[in-house]
Amino acid sequence: MALGVLVSPISLVLLLGSTVGDESARATPIAFDLVRGPGAERCPDRDTLAAQVAARLFEAEGTRSPVVDRVSIAIARAPEGYVATVATQGNAVGVRNLVDDSDDCAGLAEALVLTLSMIADGQVSPPAPMPASPLTVRASARATRPWQLGASALASAGILAAPRAGMTVDVLWRPWPRIATGLSALWMPTRSIDEGGGSVSFTLLAAMASVCGAIVPFGARVLPAVCAEAGAGGLRGAADGYAGAQSLWAPWLVAGGSVDLGVRIHSRFSLTARTGYLLSLRDAHFMVGGLGRVYDSGHPGWFAGLGTLVRIP
Repeated sequence: MALGVLVSPISLVLLLGSTVGDESARATPIAFDLVRGPGAERCPDRDTLAAQVAARLFEAEGTRSPVVDRVSIAIARAPEGYVATVATQGNAVGVRNLVDDSDDCAGLAEALVLTLSMIADGQVSPPAPMPASPLTVRASARATRPWQLGASALASAGILAAPRAGMTVDVLWRPWPRIATGLSALWMPTRSIDEGGGSVSFTLLAAMASVCGAIVPFGARVLPAVCAEAGAGGLRGAADGYAGAQSLWAPWLVAGGSVDLGVRIHSRFSLTARTGYLLSLRDAHFMVGGLGRVYDSGHPGWFAGLGTLVRIP
């Protein structure tokens, strides 16, 4: 009985000692900090990454001492996917970028675990020299300045003085993370009016320019924006069946605003929706002798559109 009493406490101490040893072995042997920028919420946080690195090192046969004192990681959402900037301090000072073009950040997470594990094990250090000024998420996002091409269907309550559907071909350029400029070619199909034994048809060809401000930086999965719009083009009226019938072009000038919403479905593809209101800066009207005024452009009014954009390159 005395032997049994002595053995039980010793066994308990050994069990606790083994547990503490396991926890110590799983501690990450490298100090690092991690910052996730806007749009990078799907990427792992510091605690999750530290646990994965510790688990990977624990499974290894043994580890050597790291050659760096600290690692700083900044993850940003960029047009090409996710970008992680890894900077080291200590005996091996350097910086490297890891890029993942997927939509879920899974590939970047695996690459970070591998990179941190190799640095902690003393196997690798970033070879690039440290830049004079620290690399920030904002500087990386600003440098990309992507272009986008797209097309959309557009419906209007009064661009041709009646409900009508047309289309646009769009080019967008984003010089800043939250600012976009666009240029679109607008086409509206012919509208015909039969009156007084003849007919008059109208067709619009115009260019639309826009400047948009987004609430979140470009690259986010959902991108709401407010835009200022301006348009200029030609409105063609052609008469048929009347004495002295002819065709004429009239200037078409408008300005207004819109609310846009972009939804990224892939690193390069986005769906867009928009609605807005246009005011006429110059009233265009057509007259037919004997009938008087047969068309008055008035204010184009409300419009709405659905389309798609493709990022290039």
